[in-house]
Amino acid sequence: MSSAIAVFETIEIRNGRPFALTRHLQRLRSSAAQLKLLPELPEDQELALGIEQVCQAWGAEPGRLRVTFSDTLTLAVSAMTIQRSPIALRTSSFRCDPDSALAGLKTSGYSPNVALLAASSVSAEVVFANLHGDLCSAALSNVFVVLDGQLHTPDLSSGCRPGVTRELLLEALAGTKHPALESAIGFSELQRAEELFVVSTFRQVQPVHLLDFQELPTQRPVTEFVQKCFDHTYGSLIDP
Repeated sequence: MSSAIAVFETIEIRNGRPFALTRHLQRLRSSAAQLKLLPELPEDQELALGIEQVCQAWGAEPGRLRVTFSDTLTLAVSAMTIQRSPIALRTSSFRCDPDSALAGLKTSGYSPNVALLAASSVSAEVVFANLHGDLCSAALSNVFVVLDGQLHTPDLSSGCRPGVTRELLLEALAGTKHPALESAIGFSELQRAEELFVVSTFRQVQPVHLLDFQELPTQRPVTEFVQKCFDHTYGSLIDP
């Protein structure tokens, strides 16, 4: 009998290698431990070896690997193109409970997020708040916003996911001229955003040009800096 819930990770495949594998496995194991899934995941060395073999078999074409674990482990590979073109973003009335046992976890309980996105025919992503009225997350991405010239992203207490791309970006930007502050951001603050972008495995750093049918500035100096910083820091690394 299958477990009622599963945890998963989506990993970029670069030239037949899994990108940031150690971090993804750490998050997968942490999520499984929080949910007390049994049996336990295989040891990291065994798990990493299996993943490396699947990625090598996929070959040099860009791809993504979905690693899912409940009472069994499933690996599924598909093609992927990194999304960098500006997208439309829509706000939602959905509210996340930051105190939920599933808050911040990538699980099969992710379906409400997918449903939010599927219900939007005019936007590529949907963003929502938590029960306290603070910005939480986009349906499939983490959110960064420029307010008064300063780059912000919701802190983990908001209920947002501790995304691997989010984590890598925070580290890359630390000490630069545009560090990102992790803080509580009122959901209404989005309406005065100077720049807005979303991050995830298949988006990396993707700018937003339209928020609820309102055009955002076409000049995005902070976003462009962030994209270049991410590429420069991690372009030649496979397991940062």
